[in-house]
Amino acid sequence: MISTGALALSLVLLGSAGPGQTQDSDSDTGDETAVSVTSEETGSEEKPLWGGVVIDPDDTGTPGSDEYVLNAAAIRADTLAVTVSYSGGCQEHLFAVDASGAFMESDPVQLAVALAHEANEDNCERWVTEDYLFDLTPLRERYEEEYQQESGVIVLLLDGASGELRYEFPATGAATSASHTSWARVKSGVRGR
Repeated sequence: MISTGALALSLVLLGSAGPGQTQDSDSDTGDETAVSVTSEETGSEEKPLWGGVVIDPDDTGTPGSDEYVLNAAAIRADTLAVTVSYSGGCQEHLFAVDASGAFMESDPVQLAVALAHEANEDNCERWVTEDYLFDLTPLRERYEEEYQQESGVIVLLLDGASGELRYEFPATGAATSASHTSWARVKSGVRGR
């Protein structure tokens, strides 16, 4: 199991000068709601927070199993952007991406990932919604090392998202397309392990 110290180190939240995001949802009454994240400014004073990526080689799970709602998920270039909601507001909440220790062999390869949420025993009941960004380059580097290729595609199977989140990366030094975004449908409901 990953130590709490390692989790805390990986969950250090940094201010971001990253893009603002907006959330669009359909008002259907099914168990899924179409949600997207875009790079347009929302007019909010809040900037997205940064969370860490933890690769769990033994698939033992990352500490941090407090409940949350995944509202939106998208990949743009090397960044996973999520919008989450949770009950709290009195303590700092930390999020990390917990990535499986093994790629699932398919074409393209798949990787199970989940959000780990540490609420720091926050018992407040304010409903908080925040945007988090996660740098996916550790996953790309792991892929490059394992498959000896500088470009590729990893389909992230994010717990709570029912669509594909395709993380596509070109060879190092190749021109990247900043306009490529992969969206996923998000299942409604509370998450947490």
